[in-house]
Amino acid sequence: MLCLGARLGTEVKALHGLGHFAVGMDLNPGPGNELVLPGDFRRIVFPDGAADAVYTNSLDHVSDFAQMMREVYRVLRSGGLFIVDHAKGYDEGFVPGNYEATHWATSESLYQRICEGGMFARAGHRNLDQFRRDEYQQMLFRKI
Repeated sequence: MLCLGARLGTEVKALHGLGHFAVGMDLNPGPGNELVLPGDFRRIVFPDGAADAVYTNSLDHVSDFAQMMREVYRVLRSGGLFIVDHAKGYDEGFVPGNYEATHWATSESLYQRICEGGMFARAGHRNLDQFRRDEYQQMLFRKI
């Protein structure tokens, strides 16, 4: 699994603890971070079809959403999974902060945006409850 926007590698550690192979990627992984490689969502360094799954909780930090979606599609194997954790949209109570580059009105509008272009199909959804000031959702997509 490739974890995009993994920062300090918390997700990667959790996946390793469950027995999975995982690596993170972030613009700033921090010094000495063995779990997260330096890299950019818009230019993922892995070859086509290299990942069984891609996870992110950082869509709100993506400056070129369409390019990121093309890259996720490219690195996923056929039928691979794209797992997205996200805060609800601004019409649902989310208040963007200083570091958000992308916003969405509702969770539904985000899901539709991810499925635009026919690269991904919805495969699952669940509520992740409140964390700090925001409510979070998880959506699962399958590469078409």
